[in-house]
Amino acid sequence: MNAPKLSPLVDDLKFDWSSQGKIVRDWVYGPFLCKMLRNYGLGGEVAFYPQRNADSFAWFALGNYVKQVTGTYPRYPRPKIYPIEDPMDSDGNDVKVADSDPAQSQGQPPEDIVADSTEDLPEYAEGFSSPNCPDAGIRTNAHSSGTEGNNSDPTPPAVGDKNACHGISGDYWVMSRDVAVENVQDFCGQTERTKTYNVGSVNELELSVKKLNDDTQGPNNSADCIDRFQNVVIDGCDGDDPINNPHNYKFGSTLTTVDSWEYKMTPLSKQVNEVNCDVTYKFFFDGFEVRGKNWADAKLGANGEGLREQLSGCGALTEWKFERTPDDCCFQWYASGQLPIGTKDCVGRAVQSAGGSNEGNCHGAGKRDVPGHNNIDDWPGYGDDSRHVFKSEALRRDKYRRVFRNGQNRRRSS
Repeated sequence: MNAPKLSPLVDDLKFDWSSQGKIVRDWVYGPFLCKMLRNYGLGGEVAFYPQRNADSFAWFALGNYVKQVTGTYPRYPRPKIYPIEDPMDSDGNDVKVADSDPAQSQGQPPEDIVADSTEDLPEYAEGFSSPNCPDAGIRTNAHSSGTEGNNSDPTPPAVGDKNACHGISGDYWVMSRDVAVENVQDFCGQTERTKTYNVGSVNELELSVKKLNDDTQGPNNSADCIDRFQNVVIDGCDGDDPINNPHNYKFGSTLTTVDSWEYKMTPLSKQVNEVNCDVTYKFFFDGFEVRGKNWADAKLGANGEGLREQLSGCGALTEWKFERTPDDCCFQWYASGQLPIGTKDCVGRAVQSAGGSNEGNCHGAGKRDVPGHNNIDDWPGYGDDSRHVFKSEALRRDKYRRVFRNGQNRRRSS
């Protein structure tokens, strides 16, 4: 397996992926993550990463054994998501860079996704049947640091029910899926048929339940209230879309059932697209800072990839940094970097191309860096101690401060 010129080096790979709005890093263990790894290489090199991951070989061998016994290849789980960046080897290095011969990566798609396969009509060997596995498509992330929540395929409504999803569009949505679920659990025990939750927050929403042929009935009279809200209204819409909705925001829906119940969730918080952009001339380069709120994820990217791609069109991009900033008073993320001199206008255009509603202050000629002049650090909520820095830098800075203070105390005591 590890002969350097006959087969690629096999290792335990790991990758970053988006789970319920959190970027988590997982070792590629288990069938769910191995299938996600397979999904990353569908663009002409489907076998590249699976050929280099040890657990992929283990599950492939087990799958072929099951096929020999039952007559069909096991097709589940079937995640429709994939890593947000190139997978890494066990030392954290990019696998493509570490591999000496990427040409070995060419291969055929696994049997369960061949376009002309009869995967929806499996034929089992005599004496076997297809079990109805209740957990098919559901994955518990037991080895990651992500938050709990549904990350499986959207749940279809029952036969005869109609779920009218509002769709991933517009300016109104609920930021946290888990908050919506908590609200549902409270609401379904109430007698009032309409209630508003989280007033004034980014998760403000309205829940309503009514019996279409009986005005006296409320949510507490519906035995299926929580299940229908959570599994269909909330998780049956907007999920499983790593491109357009990687953070699993909830845009609402109306579910009408065959037994004449109507369940409705309506987001009430308008998520305004906001931009802060600035470029300063620093002798040998232009330094830029961009902060944003409620940009379209399809353009921005789960980890700023879309913005980085647009900025790269302005010239050689160096010192790139991007971080989600949940503790910020005003914005959701922060990006910075360096570009060639004279690129301020280009940065403004790149910001808009990546989903910004406007160009911020990134237009016209660049200005010399003058600390404290027309700077976001003068805004309420910002300043020397509260201004935006990356958490790793903040931790390192605090460590140095503690070391410095301890050194001073030792000198004073001596």
